[in-house]
Amino acid sequence: MDFLGLMRVKFGGEFIEEVLEAQHFCEKIIVLNNYSADNTKEICAKFKNVQVIDTPFPDTYGEGRDKEFLCDLALQENPKWICHVQEDEVLERDTYEKLKPYINDRDVRCIEVHSLNYWNDDKTLRVDGAVGKGFRQTFWKYPGRKLTWDPMHCSLPRELCGIPMIQPGIALWHYGFMNAERRLRTNTIMRRADSEPRDYRWPLQGDPGGEDKSVNLTGEPFRLQSVDDFLVGKPYSRRAREYNES
Repeated sequence: MDFLGLMRVKFGGEFIEEVLEAQHFCEKIIVLNNYSADNTKEICAKFKNVQVIDTPFPDTYGEGRDKEFLCDLALQENPKWICHVQEDEVLERDTYEKLKPYINDRDVRCIEVHSLNYWNDDKTLRVDGAVGKGFRQTFWKYPGRKLTWDPMHCSLPRELCGIPMIQPGIALWHYGFMNAERRLRTNTIMRRADSEPRDYRWPLQGDPGGEDKSVNLTGEPFRLQSVDDFLVGKPYSRRAREYNES
């Protein structure tokens, strides 16, 4: 098995169909369902390569706990690579073509993707400072042993922190900041997950109760850019559905 997808999901019905479609190259995707009361499980059932497992844990937040459980399940599959995305993150259309040269490369252990944050709609990105330049360690070579996690949102296993990473020009289109309601929800998750004090004001910037857009929170002034303009000169492709719908 080249790629095993691991996901922890709660109320993922809004985007999970597209998220799973974009992982078509994964021979198997294990979805840990955390008490979803929407149509998450029904959507997952459409995919032959998706296995849904209901969480054995209480309905309490435990991101590190859940990821360790998923990694324990991965031991039974023994894949070459793990693909780890959230329920609101869609890999670009050309992801697999860009991954293929590295599948059997012994020197490549972690592949980062550029996390592009939709803002207000799926035609607009927030691009200022750290928000526009953020990369995620979405693909990592599976070491075939038990792994442990810190509770921090979007992190690597402790045992893999500090390994060399490459950036082959893959975009990860993120719906988590699409509107004010989602920004508040994602911001709450980030705060709960991170045990270290960090400045999490930026997701709520310009929204009710948030900082004014004039405040520099990311290292650059608040800035939005259209997806079309952003992609000029970039190596990224769009989401597959955008091509299919055009």
